[in-house]
Amino acid sequence: MFPGRLNPFTPQKLSGLWGLFVCLLAPQVRAQDADPVNPPPLAAEAAEVSTELEALLPQPPFPFKAGEELHYKIGWGIFAVGTAIITVEEGDWESAPAWKFTMRARTNGFADKFYKVRNEAVSYADPDLTHSLHYISSQNEGGNEKKTVFHFDWEHDAVRYQNLTDNTLRDWVAVPEHIYDVISLTFFLRTLPLEVGNEMTVPTTNGKEVMLSSVEVVKKEEKKFRAGRFDTVLVEPNVKDLGGVFKKSKDAAIHFWFSDDNHRFPLRMESEVAVGSFWVELEKVVLPNDEVIETETEDPRLRAGRRR
Repeated sequence: MFPGRLNPFTPQKLSGLWGLFVCLLAPQVRAQDADPVNPPPLAAEAAEVSTELEALLPQPPFPFKAGEELHYKIGWGIFAVGTAIITVEEGDWESAPAWKFTMRARTNGFADKFYKVRNEAVSYADPDLTHSLHYISSQNEGGNEKKTVFHFDWEHDAVRYQNLTDNTLRDWVAVPEHIYDVISLTFFLRTLPLEVGNEMTVPTTNGKEVMLSSVEVVKKEEKKFRAGRFDTVLVEPNVKDLGGVFKKSKDAAIHFWFSDDNHRFPLRMESEVAVGSFWVELEKVVLPNDEVIETETEDPRLRAGRRR
């Protein structure tokens, strides 16, 4: 049905979907191999960006609370291929308070016939949301299982990637004081003053290297989504240095819409490339007091119900 390069159910395309709107595919600032005690010096650009980020670090109250659930539909072109849920909890890491963000993603019955996916990732961040503390991912894609961990050592300002499936362990890599994994990055972006014209660069990591994710706030607009009609802020990452399918697509673009309110809900992500359009869109929000923002509500903030 989807022959050759148009097949949306290949591992490369689906793995991009499961990263949701948080996978900005940023240019990488690679470090040299490091030993566990003395990682190589941090790239000067990453250190500078982290320092500049201090002015944007969030202040309570945050736009999200423990108990929040974000329910998404994932698709390629006109086809819905899966769903995802992101939850927020007040957890702990190494006996200290921490935010715990969990994302679960799966293909639907239609996509299961082509390429079955059952993924889960858990991200821990410090209570002030200034940096990641730990990240663990369990992927089951097309019958292939993979479990990975990002180990952060904040005594030495370093991170290490471990593949638990084949028991491989990378060397330590130096990281700046403020850095995020792809899930905690989403929640950090929700705290930023998203004013039109603003540009910002945020250090992120995949456990193997430091990446600098640059985004621009493009415009504000009213827009209708599956979860209802919202005033929104459109944010676009810089794709000029991206590789893979983005490099091969002349007019490639990625768009993120956040709600322009106190919640800053991530509403929709779209990626436009030569092989088609991938999208992730919010369907429902469950708030800590069991309030539910229903699907297709003209003003979802005025209509609530009990958790179902």
